[in-house]
Amino acid sequence: SRECQVGDWKAHKPFCRAVTSKASKVMRFNEQSVHDFIKNNYITILEEIVKVSSATGKKKGELLLELDFFDSSKNGRGAPALQTPPKFKIADSKGYFEGSRPNEPDWFYKHIDRKCYEGNVPMFVRGLKDTYNRLTDSHLLVLVRPPDNQGFGVYRMQLQSSTTKNHMFSQQTIDAATKAIEDEDFDPLTSLFGEGSDDTRRLRRALGGPPDEASLDAVRAMLNMNFGGSF
Repeated sequence: SRECQVGDWKAHKPFCRAVTSKASKVMRFNEQSVHDFIKNNYITILEEIVKVSSATGKKKGELLLELDFFDSSKNGRGAPALQTPPKFKIADSKGYFEGSRPNEPDWFYKHIDRKCYEGNVPMFVRGLKDTYNRLTDSHLLVLVRPPDNQGFGVYRMQLQSSTTKNHMFSQQTIDAATKAIEDEDFDPLTSLFGEGSDDTRRLRRALGGPPDEASLDAVRAMLNMNFGGSF
């Protein structure tokens, strides 16, 4: 914007270039990298979605995953999303683009030049709101700051079960995980992903549940074969 060009251009340049149409490629963080992060950290993200959903009463479709891959620290401790364990945020999506936007991250030079901030942040708000309005039940809304701090990315991310093709972020999956985590009732997850499937075993194990009957039957059969018992 002209306001930034006549203001503190050196400080604003990384952001302002990113929010122009000419810099659309800079604005787009590698979507596959984001997908891989979510896949590798699915259980942790799932648990946080359940936690926030239960605390706020918000459905999964009303929540946003915020990922920060930029290391803004002065001690080199690394980007929040790349720490061990990774740090991320699950929050009410509308808090990023409605009203006073209480959930808006401090990524946009808000405290350096208010006039420039107000001239450029509307693109962030429009992009986020538009993506939110195009979500389906299988999507998770994701906001990303890339490693080079060049703009931001907004994505509708999906994960599917490798066996049943169920959507891992559907409300049905979130509800089943909620029953498992809060009530120690793993039957909905087992019904959804199938008795004895790899996904069922992985989810039950990761969420602290006992093995399903199919897994127990396999152990019993092995013991019977090796020891001639009748377990």
